[in-house]
Amino acid sequence: IFIALCLVLVILLARMEPVALGVPGAEPAARARTPRTSLLHDPYIVLIFALFICWTLSFHFVDNLFLERLHAQFTDKVNLANFLGIYSAVVGLSTFLSGALLTAPFLNRFGVRVGAYALPVTLAVCILPFLVTGSIWGLVPFLFWPAFAAKVLDYAVDPIDRATRTILYQPISEHLRVRVQMITEGILRPL
Repeated sequence: IFIALCLVLVILLARMEPVALGVPGAEPAARARTPRTSLLHDPYIVLIFALFICWTLSFHFVDNLFLERLHAQFTDKVNLANFLGIYSAVVGLSTFLSGALLTAPFLNRFGVRVGAYALPVTLAVCILPFLVTGSIWGLVPFLFWPAFAAKVLDYAVDPIDRATRTILYQPISEHLRVRVQMITEGILRPL
């Protein structure tokens, strides 16, 4: 649900600030955003907050799904520790390679709009096996590998998502931008 909500929020953000998301044919706004006393009066800022909340909830949903399947797959502590070592190496390497080699070319080629969809779409595709086969009792043990893929891809696509989210702050006035970033990165993200 939260992943689908992230997709809806990205669509709403694209409609509110099409220039920021690189929508073809979009014209820049005639005037800059005026600072307001309350951040919650600006619908664009509210959508950014909502996107961060949904992203955080989606992250924890995928994380809990993976951990549940991980403990079902590895009942022995030694095998679990061995797997977690390999898993950490795979996650670290995929995040590094994605950030170093993929993020800039991806955003240059496809733009911020597609970049904003990258993480929610990736997670939605990875969660499909759970929706399709999760209710079939005999296939539940096989859901470990889709959970593993969802978790690794979550980290691999994260550099693209972070760069895109940083660009989403640009339409906000400089005075409010610092406050919005402080709230999203310092309060909403660690939830």
